[in-house]
Amino acid sequence: MLVNNRIAGTLELTSKVRYGLTSRGVPLFRFVPYDKRFGPMAVGCSQRNLFYNIHAIVEPSTTPQRQGELPKANIVQNLGEPTDESELKLLLTTYAYDSQKDLVAKRPPPPLAEDDDTKGRQILLGTTFHIDPPGCKDVDDSFTVYQISDTKWTIAINIADVSSRVLEGSALDLEARSRATSFYTPGGDAIQPMFAREFSEDTFSLLPGKAKPTLSLCFDVEEGAWLPANLRWISTLTQTTLSYTYDEADKALGTSPELQLLQKVTRAPDSHVIVERLMIFYNEEAGKMLSSAGTGILRRQKGGAASRVQIPGVPEFLFYESAEYCLPTADSVAHEALGLDAYAYASSPIRRYADIVNQRAMKAILLGKGPAQQAQQALVDEMNRRQKQAKAFQRDLFFMTTLSKDATAAAVQGIIVSVNSEKRKAKVWVPAWKTAIQVKNISADIKPSAPVSIQWYENRQEARWKDKIVFKLLSP
Repeated sequence: MLVNNRIAGTLELTSKVRYGLTSRGVPLFRFVPYDKRFGPMAVGCSQRNLFYNIHAIVEPSTTPQRQGELPKANIVQNLGEPTDESELKLLLTTYAYDSQKDLVAKRPPPPLAEDDDTKGRQILLGTTFHIDPPGCKDVDDSFTVYQISDTKWTIAINIADVSSRVLEGSALDLEARSRATSFYTPGGDAIQPMFAREFSEDTFSLLPGKAKPTLSLCFDVEEGAWLPANLRWISTLTQTTLSYTYDEADKALGTSPELQLLQKVTRAPDSHVIVERLMIFYNEEAGKMLSSAGTGILRRQKGGAASRVQIPGVPEFLFYESAEYCLPTADSVAHEALGLDAYAYASSPIRRYADIVNQRAMKAILLGKGPAQQAQQALVDEMNRRQKQAKAFQRDLFFMTTLSKDATAAAVQGIIVSVNSEKRKAKVWVPAWKTAIQVKNISADIKPSAPVSIQWYENRQEARWKDKIVFKLLSP
């Protein structure tokens, strides 16, 4: 689906070329959309200062264009001379707002369903806490640890039961479906949440305060073995009592019995890995349930011959295809990067719509209602499209906020992942940035696994931040 009622980009006022006049005699300038799916357009602008280009948001004109002419568009908002603030608005309009007017407009959020799903829920015994980045408010997971005896404990991974308040087909559900995902800065701040903040950061959030409905994966562990046993899914009512940042959790590992227990069960070196492995475990078990019932939306990732390549210091996931959503009826549903036959996102329903779909399906199965109505391929395709937009938003925002600020810094170190000799391009993993980049115009002697130093500069003539940043290999 190519939505085009609002398009962000750069209006080239500094160019000497004009593309005619509007009916009011205003000169038409070339407009370059940030989104490369759209070609250049002719946009009228009466600004007299032509010493710099401007950022703008436009709407395509409905007037038929003549053969050979650029399609015309009208300015909706003149963002002025390019700045960090105007760049951010371009990114939001292109990716997060999905170029749709109704997502940009400020209006009250749709109402919640009456909460009648708190009765009959089990209240868990023990200590309940969450571990998240500093300032995180949209908390959708917590952990409860309860000691049964000197050598046995029960652990619960609790996920906010958003589906209990967001009924399928309701106005709130349809709005969340259209957004599909929350958009975050590289630092983890929710810049465009899927739900209004009053819901995502209060009503649904598992921050300390009120007891909230949750869907918990509970299991028992015994001293020595530390292996999950007696797995069961329970509709619960949990109240978080402790909040940890990752740094605080790492410091508390030496004194907190609950954190020490999770570390032994997950065999993790720090709190980041503890949380990551527990979330993967929750999603793995959700995937098994949904795959067996033939319902929900699974998450697959294909590998291939390249996936067996091992380069020291380079994460293995770089050698796999990008993960994507799929129906359980697809020819291949395995998540090869995780080595799992079935996997499903179900641990973040505040932030991803696919998790709400899966939560509804899981609850229907647990209540003995049979599989929920199967999601359609059109929804899966839309989830994949919005997922790519969210990744592109984070990537481009990283280029904008990090690389441009560090342009005068010392060179960063990287490792060559792959080389395309014909196109003289290389894919380079940069550990300091935890991302891979493309470097053009490489020398012929560059080989995979080689350590390299990288510098970069900004080409201000380009409209898109990804194109503005030009990388250069300094040495093999």
